[in-house]
Amino acid sequence: MKAIGLLGGTFDPIHQGHLAIALAALSRLQLDQVRLLPCRLPPHRNRPQLSSDQRAQLIHLAAQPHAVLALDDRELKRQGPSYTVDTLRSLRQDLGQQVNLVWIMGMDAFVQLESWYQWQDLSRLAHLAVMQRPGYQGARLPLAAEPLSPESLVEFHQKPFGKVLLMDQPQMDISATDIRQALAQGQLPKTLPASVLDYIVENRLYNFIATTDTTEFDD
Repeated sequence: MKAIGLLGGTFDPIHQGHLAIALAALSRLQLDQVRLLPCRLPPHRNRPQLSSDQRAQLIHLAAQPHAVLALDDRELKRQGPSYTVDTLRSLRQDLGQQVNLVWIMGMDAFVQLESWYQWQDLSRLAHLAVMQRPGYQGARLPLAAEPLSPESLVEFHQKPFGKVLLMDQPQMDISATDIRQALAQGQLPKTLPASVLDYIVENRLYNFIATTDTTEFDD
């Protein structure tokens, strides 16, 4: 059964932390591919600063060196809020019922899952891979979850949906807000893929203005 990971977000901009999560999930869950799905209009966040086309281009550049990563722009093409359940239904319609779909998310989002639109249907459409983070020990979980283990991984690959697995979070504390602020001050964040940073600087995105004292910024 083919296994496809799905990592959604605003990607405003995409950074090394996003890539680390995607590649970690791909390796640990033995996935065939991870698709990066930028949302057009996030239901729980402010509207992204960059346009849909700009964010899609940055994701394409970041994914290009990794054959196992790919841009999926279906949420950018859909009107209205970018609800995850609608995205999973669209993927099921395109890929069929015998594909193993895995929605990758952080623990911070998982503990708020009950506020998501039609959240009960998510695990009926895909597996959920939850990246654990410090500070959530003992938190109330909306769905029964189990740690990733050799046994849970075997069962995971035998079903196209329904498992909720807990995984260790790659230790990269990167803030997109800090990146945007640094760029607006003429700094060059090291936490951006080189091709993404070059495109941002060349097109002066995020109000970037090169100055004589432009410095590297390590978030």
